[in-house]
Amino acid sequence: MDRRKLSAIVAYLSRSVSAAALMIWGVFNIAALVIQYIRRTGDDGNWVASAGMCGFFGVLPFAIGTWLLYRTLASSNQQKNSKSESAT
Repeated sequence: MDRRKLSAIVAYLSRSVSAAALMIWGVFNIAALVIQYIRRTGDDGNWVASAGMCGFFGVLPFAIGTWLLYRTLASSNQQKNSKSESAT
């Protein structure tokens, strides 16, 4: 295995792990914010602030992780297809 292939493997794995970590972080943040909002007593809840924080700390990291994973898998699939076309 040459240096170029090893570099490609490390880049693929690092992007995949980073994307998965962002997605997991987003899910945990959404769950934590929802649980925190449910446990509040009385009428001290602020829906605007809760929705904004949920969007910024939960949905945004999940969306970035999904986009990063999609881009990584698409580039991997494109490289695989170009290799199979050149072999035929």
